[in-house]
Amino acid sequence: EKVRRNPHKITNLFTGYHCTPYVVFRALLRCGLAQKDLASVLPTWGRKDVHHLVAHFLQIRFPILLALNKADSSGAEKRANKVRKSHPGETIMEMCARGEWQMRKSIRKNQLSPLPRG
Repeated sequence: EKVRRNPHKITNLFTGYHCTPYVVFRALLRCGLAQKDLASVLPTWGRKDVHHLVAHFLQIRFPILLALNKADSSGAEKRANKVRKSHPGETIMEMCARGEWQMRKSIRKNQLSPLPRG
């Protein structure tokens, strides 16, 4: 109710997640709401709108990567496509332990340079 009376305090609802107001405003933008429109639009929101805001906020604040192992096995491409269809918009990365092992072996033999960390 406090947020309905003073919509610009919406960022206070997310302080427990140790994020900047910018993260909240990015989530609001994903909901189609610009910061300048808070006072007029936010008081009209219902549960569904709040749910969408929270979902977008969580995606921004706690991004998830779906790692699909065994990318070198038969049928991997078909399974990966199935996951992509069932989880649209998610970041998906195909990987395989054998490829990782070969890469590390090549780095040890100085046949490959590792990417710099940082």
